[in-house]
Amino acid sequence: MIVTRYVFPYRITDGRYLLINSLTGAVDLVDRTVIKAFSDIRHGAEPGLPEDAIASLHSRGYLYQSRAEEDALVDRAARLNEQFRADSQALCFVLCPTVSCNLRCPYCFEPHAMHATRNLMSFEQIDLAFAALDAIRARRPDIPKATINLFGGEPLQPFTRPAVARIVERAAARDLPISITSNGSYTDLFLSILAPYRDRIMFDISIDGLKDIHDARRFDAQGQGSFERITDNVSQLLAAGFLVAIRMNLDAANIDTVPQFLEFVREQGWNRHDNFQLNVSPVTNYTGNGGDGILAPADVELRLRESLPRDLVAQVPVALNGDISRLTLPLGDIVGNTMTPGEFMPSIYYCEASGALFYCMGPDGLVYPCNQIIGSAEWAIGHYDPELVIDAGKAALWQGRKVTEMPKCRECSIAFMCAGGCPVMAKRETGSPTDSYCGTSKAELAAYIDAVTPQILQQSSTIRG
Repeated sequence: MIVTRYVFPYRITDGRYLLINSLTGAVDLVDRTVIKAFSDIRHGAEPGLPEDAIASLHSRGYLYQSRAEEDALVDRAARLNEQFRADSQALCFVLCPTVSCNLRCPYCFEPHAMHATRNLMSFEQIDLAFAALDAIRARRPDIPKATINLFGGEPLQPFTRPAVARIVERAAARDLPISITSNGSYTDLFLSILAPYRDRIMFDISIDGLKDIHDARRFDAQGQGSFERITDNVSQLLAAGFLVAIRMNLDAANIDTVPQFLEFVREQGWNRHDNFQLNVSPVTNYTGNGGDGILAPADVELRLRESLPRDLVAQVPVALNGDISRLTLPLGDIVGNTMTPGEFMPSIYYCEASGALFYCMGPDGLVYPCNQIIGSAEWAIGHYDPELVIDAGKAALWQGRKVTEMPKCRECSIAFMCAGGCPVMAKRETGSPTDSYCGTSKAELAAYIDAVTPQILQQSSTIRG
């Protein structure tokens, strides 16, 4: 008999501990006799627990008859995860018409020196990028679906209209869905170009709060705010039938204003459109360019769950992105978090870049494995201009980056929740994107458990020895 490697035990009272199994998603309260039994088993002694307790712990994935039994479950989880990726996820070809941007948001992960340039993909480069897309898809039969994402900088600016028109035309000819990550400043200039393709286009537009909050965070090179122009454009896009996902980027400066922004959304009537979504996402600092006031994702989830009135969320649904729910999803049913949909699945890959679902191409002719590092040539895995050349060794670092292949993770209690951490952060810290990046994940999880302990004690029974 063995104790699983993937149990995170945390004492929440003098006599009781919370167990979280990152492989199975099981969450249980136990008394100290169970914790002692785990220690006894690890030291080769008999556990001293009644048979019903041992049976319960085995059924929940805390105990196994052998390491081979646990490894078989890990292998099964990996196979199911790979099948899920093949069935439901897509290769995302991120095309950046320009890395220029009209805004100077202080928390942006891209350097503003890059935004001040005025480069543009040529028509020839766009055609080469789509030729590269076709060739890469042929090399990746493991992921049959594909999508296009227009990214930047800011992809929708007056001088990018011809390039955007060509990209959308080429994508539609291949029957590919298109997402456009935009700050929303100039979408009105693109309505006539994009309208014929509205059924395949989704806009992802950031609004960080009401006017005073948003304009203090998302302003142009002259320091002028962007709230009114962007909100007017969102209303136009919704009326024109485009799918629009608004994203609030949250940190310490604006997290307490989310309820007011939901009220604004309700007043505007955006929530009455079937083609409207609202998401919240923590500001990150993967590239080292982010600003101050960054909050841990688990802290963001906790503060939102405590501050958002249920009746308001019922009228203006808001979703949390994966960065927020990564560590807290197993606890969702216990704490009553209705903002995190879906059932627990062990995470094998941290993100789309892990496992090589991203191929990012811009005016410099290079191919990047992650949209967070576009424009930094040292991260490139190849080039598409003048022809497609992918460095097999560099690409393999990203395609093979999964938690089951990372030695440090194979022995970590929260491996299948953390999934090895961000590859960009790992490379910044150790020099290789294939290394684990732990950051403060366990401390964040512990702090979250401390905060929701009253709910845990109310709703969970205890496995006793």
